[in-house]
Amino acid sequence: MDKLITNNPMAAERFAKLYDIQYNCLYADEILKIIRNYVHLGHKLLTHPLASSIPSGHTPYKTVLISGGPLVSSVDYESLKLIEAAIAAYAKEGGVLPLPDKINEVYSSYMLVDCEMLAKGIS
Repeated sequence: MDKLITNNPMAAERFAKLYDIQYNCLYADEILKIIRNYVHLGHKLLTHPLASSIPSGHTPYKTVLISGGPLVSSVDYESLKLIEAAIAAYAKEGGVLPLPDKINEVYSSYMLVDCEMLAKGIS
């Protein structure tokens, strides 16, 4: 089963029956670093880590689908290139939006956009 790595509770709930969910309450750039670790283990990106035109520092949520197990005996360099570029984009933006202590309307919208971008990427 493919693995969904996210810091978005809405995505974790919405896609729970379709994918192995790894939910972490971490900043978006930290989620990307977890994904990079999986890529180093031979997993492959199945969705682009920067799938929207929203600048990386303008959304607190990140959800990426990767292969459920290592698909190759070595690193998939295309996946590594993409995840490294995503991490660099977050660093270039100068930070990330923090996760809220309490979900409000704005953060609910961020969660929904993240979910919809994933849904479009897998359809």
